[in-house]
Amino acid sequence: MEGEITIPAEGESSRKSPVASRDTSDKDRERMLNEQRRLEEEARQRKKQLEEERAEQERKMLDEQARELKRYEDEKNMMEAAALQQQRMMEEQAQEQLRIERERLLMEQRALEQQQQFEELQRQRKMAEQLQLEQQRQAMGRMMETEAQLKLLRETNERNNQAIAAYASRIQMLEQQMAQQAQLHQQSDASKDEIIKALQAQIEEWRQKYEALASLYSQLRQEHLGLLGKYKDSTLRAAEMEDELRFKVEQLQEFIKSKNTEVVEMISQRDEARDEVERVQREAAEERERYERQLQERIRQLQEKTEQFEHEISELGVKLTTEKNTLESQLDQYRRDLEQRSVRIAELESTMDHSNAEKDEEIAVLQAGMDQSILALANYQKQMATSKSDVDAQLRQLSEQHAEKMAGILDSIMQTCEDRVRDSVYEFGNAANTGIAYATPALALVQTEDAQYKGNSLSSAFSGYLVGSSSDQTPVIRAAIDLASSMAVLLPTIKGLFRFCPSFDESERLGASANAAAEICMLFFTNIQSTSAVAPASRSGVVVDLNRNFAHRLGGVSALVEK
Repeated sequence: MEGEITIPAEGESSRKSPVASRDTSDKDRERMLNEQRRLEEEARQRKKQLEEERAEQERKMLDEQARELKRYEDEKNMMEAAALQQQRMMEEQAQEQLRIERERLLMEQRALEQQQQFEELQRQRKMAEQLQLEQQRQAMGRMMETEAQLKLLRETNERNNQAIAAYASRIQMLEQQMAQQAQLHQQSDASKDEIIKALQAQIEEWRQKYEALASLYSQLRQEHLGLLGKYKDSTLRAAEMEDELRFKVEQLQEFIKSKNTEVVEMISQRDEARDEVERVQREAAEERERYERQLQERIRQLQEKTEQFEHEISELGVKLTTEKNTLESQLDQYRRDLEQRSVRIAELESTMDHSNAEKDEEIAVLQAGMDQSILALANYQKQMATSKSDVDAQLRQLSEQHAEKMAGILDSIMQTCEDRVRDSVYEFGNAANTGIAYATPALALVQTEDAQYKGNSLSSAFSGYLVGSSSDQTPVIRAAIDLASSMAVLLPTIKGLFRFCPSFDESERLGASANAAAEICMLFFTNIQSTSAVAPASRSGVVVDLNRNFAHRLGGVSALVEK
């Protein structure tokens, strides 16, 4: 009817209310299960992400450490190759000395053969004299005088031969000393070659003199045979032959006097050469001892750094393993807490289902139970939010601890680089250390440019590390080690250039400039460390300023080297 209002019956309203309540309860449970599944999925993803980040960091650190070990092995192999090359050079020099010794022995053998020929000539001359005495008794007086002169000539010749033999023995002693000097003087190849060439020239000169003496002996023999023929041909030319022989004897005496003068000059030259050889031997011995000390010190430093690096790697592995176990135990604890909360939620749901089944008719009580369930769910969500914030806080704390440990490793490497440069500065200031023997201005300029480039690389890498979002320290470590190695090579080269300086003041200025550059380099490594007095915010600017000063100092070194 129009205007009539339909009022539902009381029983019908009571039957619809429990159905609506059960639908609301099912939606709440489904919402709680979805929330639980979402939290579990987030926890699994965060755990997986942490494990991947930690594995990536461990892999990077191990790769960097492996590269460092390989570089140390390469340096050690290079030092061993240099030692083998020096040994081969010594063996070649020894072979050259043996060849010179064989040539000297051959020359002595030839001189002995010539001496035997001369003695045979003397025996023939004696026989000719006896025949002449028998055939020409009238010219006995003249022949006796001639024999006396020839005897005097023979004695003079024997004295010359003795002097030559003594000089040959002294040459042998000199060559033995040169052989010893060649074994000791390993780095001065050019000076050794010049000395060997000088000795070969002297030996060649003596060989020519021996050949000239042999030709003189042959000439004397021919003249003597001619003289005997003349005596046999005619006694009338005895006076003429006597005069001719006397003239030749005078010539021989003058020749012998000139030879004696040459022998005296050669003896003085030999004494000068002996003094020079002794001086070179002393210098070679000192240089060899210095190189041996340097080699032993480098080997000891390399072994110490290798042992220190291996110890740091083992400590880092133990720390990472401990952190990994700690994180796994914490994740297991979080998982158990989630399982306990899930059990509580399941119990709560079963309680709610039981309450709904028993009290379908009590609408007010059911509504109160639903209110309590909603409050419990809100409290549970608050607890889950609190647990998530705690997990995030612990993760941030672990990340900060890991960053502190990585900063400690970086500080240790920077300190090692600083110590290496400091050791090079100490060796540079040592008066006993003369630097690299083969150093040249061109080599020094190339190494200076390399050090400047390495300084720019370190400054760029550290600035990128400070402002970047990545915690990768590999570029900074690599650049620092390269810079320290470059300075360790540059300083001995600069020290080796002192011998080219025209004055002591020039060498002092060059040394002071190199020392200033090394000091700035050490200050470079000091300010990079996290324990330095420089504030973290201004550390990047300080590093850029130091790099600018370092480049300026290296430019001063280059200018002095070019002069």
